[in-house]
Order: sequence, then structure tokens, then C-alpha cells
Amino acid sequence: MAIYEGLLSLSTVVCKTGFKMIVGDNLFAQEATSELVDLIRSKVTDTRKQRQTVRLFESIAEEAAENLTKLEKHGEFKIEDNEKLSAILAVQHTFENAKLDIKNVIQNNLDPVKLELEILKHGKCDYDDLSNIGQNYFDALFRDSCAIAVEVVKTVPSLNVLLHGETLKRIDDILNAIEVVFEQLTNSSVSIAEKDKEFETRYLRAMVSKLGSYSLFGLDVESSLKKIDLDVSYISLSAELHGRTEIEHCEIETILSEHSSALISGSPGSGKTTLVHWIALMAAKRTFPSRLSRWNNFVPFVVPLRSYSELPLPNVSELIHFASKIYSDVMPDGWVSRLLETGKAIILVDGLDEVPTNKREEALLWLSELMFEFSSCSFVLTSRPNAITTDWLEIADFAHVELQPMTPQNIAMFIEHWHEAASQTIKLQNQKQELDVFKRRLKAQINENSRLRNMASSPLLCAMLCALNIDRNAILPQERGELYKIVMEVLLERRDSERKICADLNLSITRAQKEILLQNLAYWMLLNNKQTVTITEAEECFQRAIRMIPSLKAIEDKVTRHLLDRSSVIRESSVGHVDFIHKTFSEYLAAKYIVDDNSIHLLVENAHIDAWKEVVVMASMHTNLKQSNKLIELLIERGFEDEEKKYTLHLLSVVAKESSLQLDEDLAKKVNHILASLLPPRDSEAVTSIASAGEFAAPFLRYDQKMSAEEQSFSIRTLTLIGGTSAVEALTSYCNSHHSRTNSDLIKCWEYFDQAYFAEKIISNLNDIKDLKWPFDYSLDGIQHLNNIEGLSLYKIDVDNYSFYQKLERLRLSRIKIVDCTNFNSLKYISSCPNLVELCVDCCDDFYDAEDLTKMKKLSTLSINRCRNLLSLPDIKELNLLEELNLEGNIELTNLDFVKNHNFLKFINIDGCPGILTLDPVISCESITSIQTEDQTLRETLPEEMHELLW
Repeated sequence: MAIYEGLLSLSTVVCKTGFKMIVGDNLFAQEATSELVDLIRSKVTDTRKQRQTVRLFESIAEEAAENLTKLEKHGEFKIEDNEKLSAILAVQHTFENAKLDIKNVIQNNLDPVKLELEILKHGKCDYDDLSNIGQNYFDALFRDSCAIAVEVVKTVPSLNVLLHGETLKRIDDILNAIEVVFEQLTNSSVSIAEKDKEFETRYLRAMVSKLGSYSLFGLDVESSLKKIDLDVSYISLSAELHGRTEIEHCEIETILSEHSSALISGSPGSGKTTLVHWIALMAAKRTFPSRLSRWNNFVPFVVPLRSYSELPLPNVSELIHFASKIYSDVMPDGWVSRLLETGKAIILVDGLDEVPTNKREEALLWLSELMFEFSSCSFVLTSRPNAITTDWLEIADFAHVELQPMTPQNIAMFIEHWHEAASQTIKLQNQKQELDVFKRRLKAQINENSRLRNMASSPLLCAMLCALNIDRNAILPQERGELYKIVMEVLLERRDSERKICADLNLSITRAQKEILLQNLAYWMLLNNKQTVTITEAEECFQRAIRMIPSLKAIEDKVTRHLLDRSSVIRESSVGHVDFIHKTFSEYLAAKYIVDDNSIHLLVENAHIDAWKEVVVMASMHTNLKQSNKLIELLIERGFEDEEKKYTLHLLSVVAKESSLQLDEDLAKKVNHILASLLPPRDSEAVTSIASAGEFAAPFLRYDQKMSAEEQSFSIRTLTLIGGTSAVEALTSYCNSHHSRTNSDLIKCWEYFDQAYFAEKIISNLNDIKDLKWPFDYSLDGIQHLNNIEGLSLYKIDVDNYSFYQKLERLRLSRIKIVDCTNFNSLKYISSCPNLVELCVDCCDDFYDAEDLTKMKKLSTLSINRCRNLLSLPDIKELNLLEELNLEGNIELTNLDFVKNHNFLKFINIDGCPGILTLDPVISCESITSIQTEDQTLRETLPEEMHELLW
């Protein structure tokens, strides 16, 4: 009895969803727990008809419960009643929690699958406590409940028809029809196509469940943050498309939208696997952005090749294993093949480099056969660059794409998205507030530390910084060497061990041993001025090092391949050649070798050589007090001895002083005095070196009127790399400069600092800046401080009108241009700008209300173009200064009555306004001299003497 009562309660909620769809109203004002009867009463005012409608839907709910009981008794679901009740309740909560976009469901032809996906967007109830069979029962029950809701909508007349005339008197007829439909749902013979569609839904759900969050491997973070929502945390990556005359640089989604298949390469941690998972998740949820909307009806199949390093590559039917192997037994025979034959599939093959070398030819043949057999499908293959041979590049129709490091804006967006996703794993408000503090502190530290910014350009390392920031209570290692040490540990050991990548069982090398081997290689490459080495050279280098590590002697012939495949520090950059994944790592390891060998003199002797400069800096991170003093004293001493190299060596002493953990106080003061003699920076090398010295250099970089424009530019760039409040304070002095280039340099560096703070301290105090194009597309923070500008242009930004007003009220704007901005719907607040002379609103789809135009008495030029929801303008004849009116591309505009009797208007542009059928109102405009329109038939609506005004 309890099972039936549970199903009846569920059926009532399902019928409530059906009623909402019949009404065609999202009913968001009603709480999710509102009774069905309350919803009916909110829409049916007649008491008698209320009772009849309630009785109808209660009867439908009873019939639905009977139908679902047949499913409950199916032999496939042999579980205890309490687990069945848990599954029933989970389905009910899933329906109740969903904030359905009813119109979207209806527009999709009442497709049950669409309804399922729409509900699962927001409403899915966790069912982790259910067994596999219990979860299968949930899936089947949810599927049938959605089908019932759709059939209710299809069978029950619309509300207007239902309440009209005799319809409610024929309740029995409606119920009989419902009974027949429900019976068909349960007992009819399901066709292959229907079975395929049913399984597709289950498969997509499994894929969403699998990929909805991802594990953060490699760091010891609290368990609540080990699962991050991929949908929220993902950001678009930049990529380069190879194989054309010029390399194209754009967002990866843009490239994928233009090619059916792609080979995506990228260094370790560049986001390849995350990209594959995001593509699969968006396909499973059918929520691709507009650029990739063609994939919204595709089914994704993910093949992680590392899973097949010791196993045969999957056959067609096994492509579902990534989502769930248990579905193999319930999958309709031939389902994958039939789907692939339609071409509506994306096959995502991840990690060619994680296939053993001797198996890559087999993998190439496997993929080639798959592509030949199902050529109309889309394929995406990922790999580290070293595994991509000419054979792979020659695969038909593959675009070769290389992922790029993240830009500063990417980094900021990544941190924002990562913390937003993390906040969704936290239930307590105070913990969310703490997380927000962590986020802001991390952003500040990255802004203030150029090397942190450099490291954060990798999605993997940026994610590690986010987690490390929380793990260490917002205290990141301030010694860069410590940060590199942690990252090196992850890359050498913890990353692959946590990802469970299969290694040679007979080959065991500790992290410390790996680091010693790589130090030797980095040092040898430094001594020999090599950026890459042959595999033979690397092997010989490792063999020399192994002489000092007897335990590795027996496996020395395997060490090079092991480090290439699994260390994530070196790579096979091209066939037969090896390099480090980032020069920073080779410099770090070489410096560690030299310091451990106490070869400080060697560092100083070579410090002037380009390849050694950063090694000197890295070495200062490893030195003890005695070594630090010796290194810096020798750099200063040698600089005074060699005038030609003095600038370079003394720059290095400044950087080394900042990087050293310990240093005598008197020596530190000596370095500070030397710094003053090195400024202003004279070239790009000096910019980087001085910036590496950190914030203490900032006060020495303030503006001096004796500076040339070039020296000012170098100083501003240096302060930008230093970052932080001390850099901003120094940059304020450049507001006194009268070089036009200086203003441009200051605006360019704005994005590297806190937006509002920089606007207040710097931009608001610039001289000779009249018009400003707002450089950000994600925030208006700081705009309220810009009372020194007369013209402001906003592009592609979300404009909250009231907030916008608060930010504008103190400005003295005479010109505003708003282009392609969202949520900008009226002129209510802009009309408060008393000095506005020119206003342009262009391509703002949300804009519809122009009533406040009449308050803008000083307007001389008004342009409202391509605003597709603009229906009309108010009477503007009182705008006596208005001479130019542009209304191009407003397709919903149907008349020009608002210009009637305007005695000062000289020009009007109505190109692309097909709704305007007459120019009669313009006849009364005494000063009109020019009318621009592509519709020359409008000439006939003017007096002959005005025909010449049209063009």
C-alpha cells in the first residue's frame, strides 16, 4: 500500500507539471510544494468548474499511479520496498525542484526527452544511496513520468477549451482517452527506434552524471572541494589553427565550429582532457553555445586511450564504456552502430600520447577505420605534441589545433569560475563568504606576482593555485622556489599516480630520483647551450647520473622513456628530440644542481649570458645565507669591474636580493642603493629584471619630468609586471605626464590591476583624455570615478540599469555610445545626464523603452540603430537642439509620427526599417535637408519638391 501511495503522490506532482504545460505558464510565483488544487484555483475562478477540473486531474493522477505500478512490479527491479520508496521520492523531488521553462518545452513539440533534460537541468535529486538496480528504477520511473506528463498535455484540451461549454461534462471521455494512452505506454510493442531513443536518454543521463564534476588530483585539499562542477568552472581556451598560410589565433570553440573534426595538441596541463569532457557534457545536456549549436543533437562517445594501454582498443559497441559499462547488458543490439550511421555523434579520443609507443600504429589504424566507416560523424583527438607524427597529421579532414596559454583575462575568469563551482559544493553561507575572500586574495596575489601570473597561464597550474590557496588558508608560498617545488612534486609523481595511469610494473623510480636525473639533464643542457637534445643525448646524460644512483643501474635503458612518458616535466618535442615542457622548469632544475654543487662562481662567471640570467635568479631561491651573500657580492663586484656588463650584473643582483630567503642587512641596503642607479629601465630586458625584484622597486619607478616618452613607457610596463597597490601608487605620478603615449600606456595596463581602484587612482586623473572606449566586457566597476571624460563607449557588456545610473550620476558626459549590450532596456537613467549632446544605442536587443528621450533637452545627435524590440519613440518635437536622427535597422518600427512638427531636425536615416510605409510625418519638419532610406518607393509619400532630399 505504501508503494501505491508513493506513486500516487508522484503522479499528482507529474499531473501538476502537465497542468502547467497546458496553461502554458511557468507559474514561478507558486512554490514548488504548492498543491495541484491550489494551482488550478489560481487559474480557474469559477467554483463549480474548479471542482470539476480538480476532479479531472485527480482522476488522471490515479490512472497514472496505476500505470506506474505496473513498472514497479516489473521483474527487472527486484529491490526492497524501502529502496523503491526512496527512488519514488527522489523522482518526485526532481520534478518539484525543477524550475521549468515551459515555453521551451512546448516549442520542442512536447518531446518527452526534451522534458527530461529540461527537468534535469535544475531539479535532479541526488540518489547516491540507491543501489545500481535502484538507480535503474529511478531512471525508468523518471522516464515514464515525463512521458505521462507529455501525454496528459496532448490528451487534455487547452484550458480555454476545457472550461468552455460542455467539455467538463465529458470528463469520462477524457479519462477513457487517458486510460488508452497510458495503456499504450506500458503494453504496446516498442519499436527499435523507440527503444534506441529510450536508451539514448539513459546514456546521456549517465554521461551527465559522469562528467558533471571533475576531480582535482595532485593536491591535498578538503574533500568538499575535490569535486568541481565542470559546467560552471569551464572557460574558453585560446588556440592556434595550423596548416594554412597564416596561423590563426582564436577561441577553440570558434575553430571547432568551422571544422567537423580536429586534432588538438597541447602541453601537459593545457586543458585537453577538460576540453574533451566539456564537449561531451555539453552534447549530453544539449546545451552547446550558439557557435556549436549544430552539435546539440549529437551523442558523445569518450575514449580515454590510457584506459586501453594494456587492453584491446574498443569495438563500436564498447564506445559506451566511458559513461557506464553496466549499460552494455541493457543496450539495444546495434544501437551504437545505428547511431553512428546517422552521423549524429561526436567521438572524442583523448590522450594519444598515453598509448604505448608500440601500440600507436594500431591506434592510428583503429581510428582510421572508425573514420572511414562513419565518415559523417565528428571526431576530436587530443595528444601532447610529442606523440603526433606525420601519419596522424595526414588523417583526412582533421584540423590541427594547438591550445595556447591563458591570457590575464582568461586567468581572472578561470579563478572566478573555479570558485563559483567550488561554492556550489558548500552549504553554509559563512563558508561561501570565506571562499569569496580566498578568491579575492588569490587574484590580488596573482596581480602582484608576475611569476605567479606566468604559472597561472596553464589551466592545470591555475587550478592547483586555486586549491592550494584554500588548502593553505590563502597563504601561497611567497618564495617562488617553494611554489616550484610543490608544482614539481605534482608533475613528477602525484599527478600520474592519482590518475591511475598504468606504468611499467618493473620500473620504480622515486620522486627524488626523478628530480636528480632531471637536474643533471637540465644542467648539461645549460652548459651546452641547448634548448632541445636528442634522445641519445638524454639517455647518455641519465646514464652518467645513474652511476651515482646504484639502485637504478638495472633499469637504466628504460629511464628515458619512463621520464618522457610519465614525468610531465620533459617531452619528446619532435621525433627523436627532447626538451622541458617549460623553460622555467629547466632553469629551476639546473639552478638547484649548481647550488647543491656549491658552484656559485660558475653562476657569476656566466651571469651575463642570456641563457644563464634566469638560472641565476632561480639559484638565489635555493641558496643558504652564506651562498646568497656570496652570489650577490660577486655580482656587484664583477659589475664594477666590467663596465660593459655592469648594468646587466647589477640588475641581477637586485633580482637575486628579492629572491633570496636570507641576506645580510647591510648587503640588502647596498643593493637598494644600486637599484636607484639602474632606473629608469632602458629596455625590455630591464623591464623584466626589475619587475622580478618585486614591490620594493615600485617607488623608484615614479614619473620624472626628465624622462623621455620611451623611458616612461618602460617604467609603466615594469610597474604593470610588478603589480599591486605599490605599483598603482607609483603609476599615479604618470598622470602628470603630457606625453600622449603615456595615457595610452596607462589605459593598456588597466586590465592588470583592480578595475575600480585603478579607475579611481589613475584613469580619473589623466590629462587630455576626452573620449574613452571602456576596455572591459565583464564589469562597469570604476566607471563612476571617470569625471574627467566627456565621451564614453560601452561594447558587449551586461548593463544593469540602476547600477549603471549610480555609476553615471557624478559624470559629466556629453557623449554616450552603447553597443551590443545586454539588459539595457530603457533610457530612464541615462536621461539623468544633463549635458548629453550625442547618444548612440546600437544592436541592443533588450532595448525597447525610449520614453525618457524627452528629458534630454541638449541632444543634437540621436542614433538608435538595430534594436529589434524598439516599436516606437515618444514625441520629440520639444528637443529643439536635435538635428540628426539615425534609426537604421529597427525592423519593428512602423511609423515616424514622433518627428511630426519638429522644426530643427535636418537629417533622418531610416535604412533597414521595412515597417515604415510613409514619410508623411517628415513633411512637417521645416529644417529637414536629407532623408536616408534604401526604400525609394517612399519617395511617393512626399511632395515632389522634397524628392531630392531622399538618398
